Amino acid sequence: LIVGALLAKEIARRVRDVDYRLLIASAYSGFVIWHAGLSGSIPLALGAEAGYKVGEQVFQAPISQSIFHPMNLIMCLVILLVMPLVNYAMHPDAEHTIVVDPSLLQDEKERTYTVDTPAEKVLEMDPDGVFFSNGPGDPEQVGPTAAAARAIIGKKPVFGICLGNQLISIAAGSEIEKLPYGHHGGNEPVMNLLTGKVEITAQNHNYGLVFKTMGELVPELSGGVTEHFDDMREWSRRGIAPVVMTKELGRVRLTHVNLNDGTPEGIQFLDAPTFSVQYHPEACPGPHDSAYLFEAFCRLMEGKEDYLAIDVREGRRF
Repeated sequence: LIVGALLAKEIARRVRDVDYRLLIASAYSGFVIWHAGLSGSIPLALGAEAGYKVGEQVFQAPISQSIFHPMNLIMCLVILLVMPLVNYAMHPDAEHTIVVDPSLLQDEKERTYTVDTPAEKVLEMDPDGVFFSNGPGDPEQVGPTAAAARAIIGKKPVFGICLGNQLISIAAGSEIEKLPYGHHGGNEPVMNLLTGKVEITAQNHNYGLVFKTMGELVPELSGGVTEHFDDMREWSRRGIAPVVMTKELGRVRLTHVNLNDGTPEGIQFLDAPTFSVQYHPEACPGPHDSAYLFEAFCRLMEGKEDYLAIDVREGRRF
């Protein structure tokens, strides 16, 4: 099945915007269905025996003759080959635009773009706002998206989460570091420095921005402080949301801090309608403390200056 997975990935790369993970999942599903019909049972672990019953007699077969039966492998290969062609036939013009889930779209103007989409293509739509979503891996590997963010910031309201936060930070001149252990789980405490409220957040990332590399502090907007702190929790102790001056995109404020390790968790541009956070306010299982950020994005698109100063309790679903 490894060969089939690699083949699916290559097909996905060549045939427009097919998601190879979907192909692999589909092939595996077909594999399980085919095997269940072939042997009458599904082995749960390597070394188990698969069997099928004819009348009162039970026939047993080693796993090498059931899971790795030639017909099973052929079935996987057929699914891997056919699904990209079906996808291409159904969406022949899907060069850059992918609709992830139709239920998430409220009108025909909402679109999702791939990482290599240039800013010009996005701005052609004249959107009310641009959202840079989460994603896996090292942000340095998706340079085109950071370039697009740099071109869009200042022209349209922008909101980013997780990888989107890192790309927006790179656009502002920040360095990115790999965290010693990363943040993974649904219980990371984060303080909103604008409100002093703490929200429990869901996180899953290994990289983060280095706030002090974005620029020098603006003392009059940072409580008179002139030097950066290595531990961002010092700002939470002082009740200050510090501001730095970037080289190209003006002033940027630190808005959120991780209370476990003192890493930056959110920023806000003061000279452009842009903000971002490092965690996942969209996490469906919860916690929902940070759901207010989507309301903040709506407020930003409406032109409200205090869009981010929302009590976390106002955004909770439960």
